[in-house]
Parts: sequence; C-alpha cells; structure tokens
Amino acid sequence: MVWVCGLSGRMNNGIRWALAGMLCLWTYVSAAAPRPPLLAVLEFDAPERAASDQELQLLTDAFRSAVIETVAGRYQVMTRDTMQELVPPEQMVCLAGACAATIGRALQASHVMAGTVRRLDDELILTIEAYETVSGRVLGTRQLVEARTGPLRRRVLADAPALVTQWLQLDPAATRREADTARAQSASRVGGCPAEMVRVEGGTFSMGGASAVLVFDNELPAHTVTVSPFCLGRTEVTQAEWTAVMGFNPSETRGELFPVHNVSWVDAVAFANRRSDAEGLPRAMRDEGTLERGATGYRLPTEAEWELAARAIPPQAALEEVAWFADNSGGVPHPVGTRAPDGHGISDLLGNVAEWVWDGLGRYGVAPAIDPTGPVSAAQRVVRGGAFGVDETLVRPGARGGLAPTVRKPFVGFRLARSVVR
Repeated sequence: MVWVCGLSGRMNNGIRWALAGMLCLWTYVSAAAPRPPLLAVLEFDAPERAASDQELQLLTDAFRSAVIETVAGRYQVMTRDTMQELVPPEQMVCLAGACAATIGRALQASHVMAGTVRRLDDELILTIEAYETVSGRVLGTRQLVEARTGPLRRRVLADAPALVTQWLQLDPAATRREADTARAQSASRVGGCPAEMVRVEGGTFSMGGASAVLVFDNELPAHTVTVSPFCLGRTEVTQAEWTAVMGFNPSETRGELFPVHNVSWVDAVAFANRRSDAEGLPRAMRDEGTLERGATGYRLPTEAEWELAARAIPPQAALEEVAWFADNSGGVPHPVGTRAPDGHGISDLLGNVAEWVWDGLGRYGVAPAIDPTGPVSAAQRVVRGGAFGVDETLVRPGARGGLAPTVRKPFVGFRLARSVVR
C-alpha cells in the first residue's frame, strides 16, 4: 500500500492534520482496492425490425442490471453514457460476433457482451454472446426463445446470472455473497441512479401559477421551492414492470409497454415497496403515509420534484410532440416513451396517463420551502400531468388535481423516483 501524507502551506495545525488524515485514507483505499476490469454490455439490436427500439432498450437494461448484480466486486460494468463518450452510438451496433470484441477494445473493456433479437414465425429469439476483447475468444453463446417481449425480458432476468457466472468462470457462492453486498450498498451510491432512471439535479424554482390567468385556484399562489437532487423514472411504470412485481395486470388497455393504470395511490406505494424489498433497498415510504427522506428505496416523486422535472419541457414545444392528450391520443393510452422527452430525457410527464405523486392535496403556502411533501394528513393525494383523455388546458407543468388514495381510475398511473444520497 502507498501512503502520501505531506501537506504544505500555512494553515491551522488542526486543519492540517485533518486534511492529512483524509489524504492518507484516500491513498490507502486507492492502493488497497485497485479498479476492477471493465465489462461492456452493448445495446441489443434487431435486424429486420424484429423488435422496436423501446423493446430493445428494455431487454438491454434487464440484461445489464442482471450483469451488474452478478459481477459486483469483480468487474465494473460500463454505463451507457460512458460508452457513448468513447464510441459514438452508431458505431456500437453489432449484429455479428466478430465486431463485438472490436468495439470492446475501443471501449478499453476486458470483456464485452452483445445481444441480437430475431423473429422466427411467432417466436422471438434473443441470442446473447460474450467475448474476451483482447483475444476475441468467444466465452459463451445462449439463445432465449419466447413469444413476446415481456416474457423474454423475464427470462433474461432469470437466466442471465447463471450464464454470466459460467462465461466469466465466477465462483457461484462468492457471486451470491457479493451480489447481496452490492444490493445493500447500492442505496448509498453518491449520485447513482438505476439505468431506467435519470438524475435530476434539483434546484430552486417558482412553483405554481403566477396569476389567475390560465391556472386554477389550487395552483396559487406561486411560491419559491428548492428541491434536492433525485432520480426519476424515464417513463411511467409499464404493465410488464408492474406484472413482474405484483403478479397481475389491473389495466383496461392492455400492452406490456403501455403504462400501468387503474391503480390507486395505495397500490403504487405497495409496488414501490415490494420492488425495494426485492432489491434489498430500505423502504422509502411507510404504509401510514410517512416519507423516509434518508432511505433510497423506490418511491413516488414529490409534487415539487415532479413539477421541476416537467418544467424542463421547452415552453415552445408543440404539445402533440411531447404528450398524448385528447387531441392526438384517440382516447386511449399509448406505449411509454413514444413522445419526445424533456430536457432531462424523461418522457410522458405531460400526457399519456396522469400520475400519482407522494403529496397530500392542500393549498400552497406563500413562504419559501425546501423539499416540501404536502400536508401530513389529507383526504386526497395529488395527481399530476395530463392524460390521454384531457384537453390542453391540463397539459401543463403546473396543473394539479387530487383523488382519494384508494381510488382507481383508468387514466391514472405513476412513475418511480429515488432519493440521491449526498
């Protein structure tokens, strides 16, 4: 190990030794814990359009999340953003095996994994391959076959850990131990958000309407709100995601990539808590209506978080491009992510289905607030965003409504959030 503890310059002795101790500790950790080798999971592709871009992303994210959990402590799985900084996305498409190793070398990864989806008659065939990048040696190939994307995604989540363990010759017992440790530590990652979420940096903004023009009474008065950084789902929770956790689908308009709807606020809280439990994360919401701010499990966004994210949609954007509402929806919900995202990369905030948020419904105060969560006790919970059946007067970041927490409506769904530990 290497210790470097020297400091120079004029400063108070107590400060000098405190900083020296921090520097020594950092150097010790760096020397004692060398950086693990990089592993790249390329975006899955589909020749002949056997699957949509959104379906491919869901499959890729499912496989990547399973890989991250399986190799925890042994490999560092590269994020999508990091890979795109090194290699342009259009150059990362790989339909044949030989090019995967080449891309892996460009990414400076020791191993690379890629997947291709094809359709044969009524079946989807996903072929996943793993390569050692330096030699180009094939570590393993596996085909998974299902009739639809949802079951195929579940097969990926179920089968990937064993495949990766075999291909990388990992010790299964050690893999399980380190996966448990990784799950326990994931809640304290600084700035970390899951692949299906984006980090919203937070900030201070004027929440609510500035006057009675084009706003409703419950949007007044405008008041200053400061929001801490948080993670927010790129899309509303899909029916495939809901069914995988809850075991049933309550939605009226069915489709695995459609937003789940016909769910109450209580249902949404239960879903988030079950997903937190499954991933070993501390619950962020209590059944009695308490929000645990320090917990990093899945939760509903607060009303202020939701509005801050929605305000990233350019004011000049055409509503038809960013939201499904009465004028363009045909009176039904649509697959998530099929309208243009906001400035954070988040879709469907202003339309498709309306969304439950955490807060109880109450009148705004006039005083500045930091991370507000609404009244402690309220007869209704806030619903935000437009929906496929509403007119453009409600397709605004500041529009708000409310429903009793046990009520289910065919136009209301939700998206998930997570807190960021500083």
